[in-house]
Amino acid sequence: MSPQQGPVPDPSWRHGQAALLPVPPRELIVGVAHDARSGAALEWAAAEAAARNVPLRIVHAFRLPTLTDAWAALSVPAQSAVALEAAQHVLHDSMCHALKVVPDLEVSTHPHNGSGIDALLTQGTTDALLVVGAGAQQTAWALLRGSTATRIAEKARTPLVAVTLAERPSPGSSQGRVVVGVSQVGSPLDALGFAFDAARRRSTGLTAVRAWSPLTPDLRRGKNAIAEREQREHLRRLLRPYEEAFPDVEVRHRVLPVGAVEALMNEAGGASLLVLGSRGHRGLLGGSSGHVRRALLSQVHTPVAIVPARRARGTRLGLVGSRNH
Repeated sequence: MSPQQGPVPDPSWRHGQAALLPVPPRELIVGVAHDARSGAALEWAAAEAAARNVPLRIVHAFRLPTLTDAWAALSVPAQSAVALEAAQHVLHDSMCHALKVVPDLEVSTHPHNGSGIDALLTQGTTDALLVVGAGAQQTAWALLRGSTATRIAEKARTPLVAVTLAERPSPGSSQGRVVVGVSQVGSPLDALGFAFDAARRRSTGLTAVRAWSPLTPDLRRGKNAIAEREQREHLRRLLRPYEEAFPDVEVRHRVLPVGAVEALMNEAGGASLLVLGSRGHRGLLGGSSGHVRRALLSQVHTPVAIVPARRARGTRLGLVGSRNH
């Protein structure tokens, strides 16, 4: 029995390859924590904004005191002034940090009274790219595992990049490249376009990784070989429109008879970017794959882009992390 196959792009798409291109963001929005020196995300966002020739907006969330604080040593208005001044200080330091990375970058700042989730969701629009990263005590991966960035990604209508960089990341097979996972079941097409566009912008190659589960009994080795050929052919057909739309991007196809975590871990160490798809209210990478997401985000020390579906395509393709992957 052949593995379940998702639909592939119709060749008639060739007349409208522009539909495969991601909608370019008009600005980058990065959330910063109290420790502006832990600026991996800020540096990544500044460099990305400069490369895209778009402005950078720096957002910091803080909490104004409420009337329940009336018995505190300071009055509520005095506490409010202190809280706002502290937030402005964080934003000022962050802006200076960004301008050290890109001196002529257009930068604005915004203090937000509320949670970090609300800060990015209310500031972010459908034509923005959101960025979160590490603070002094909480890395981007901890934020994702703890649901802050997960909730942002599930609710956001725009891509989110989680950035934390290891000092010496263990190199994978696709070091310096863009890696995107591809699975067998429905999920957004937009992540593929985002990944190809990212590879072209970085003048690097793209590695498309497809994990699949072979039939286990040894007596089925022949069927496994047939199934693997089908997987490779399906991946080739799936990627063909993107390879035609991005002819200057060198593409590697990886079809591996292992789980999604192992497959992507082998490729993504030291990668320029790892791209995953999001299904919005159904959760990142879909259904029962929360363990896959958590495992990847806690172990792969490279920027991870989580790309939601933004428009109907008339066909559905999958990104790694669905079902048993």
